[in-house]
Amino acid sequence: LCGYTDWLLPTAEELSSIVDYGVAPGPTIDTNYFPNARNSWFWSASPYAGGAPYAWGVLFYSGYVDAYGKGASDAVRLVRGGQ
Repeated sequence: LCGYTDWLLPTAEELSSIVDYGVAPGPTIDTNYFPNARNSWFWSASPYAGGAPYAWGVLFYSGYVDAYGKGASDAVRLVRGGQ
């Protein structure tokens, strides 16, 4: 993808760091940098300690961070793994 092979799912903390809480309802993200941003849930790589069938995600409609079932079909926003 884009000539790189080190793409990863961000943690919930990393993903929520790009939320613009001054914009609500969303998308709560800078659309100058992310022009095709959706108002939907995005998965993170952070597991939910309350149970294996759940993981943390970020809702870019409001910036809400919550755990929800891994069976849901939602979007991903990848980050490069770097060094």
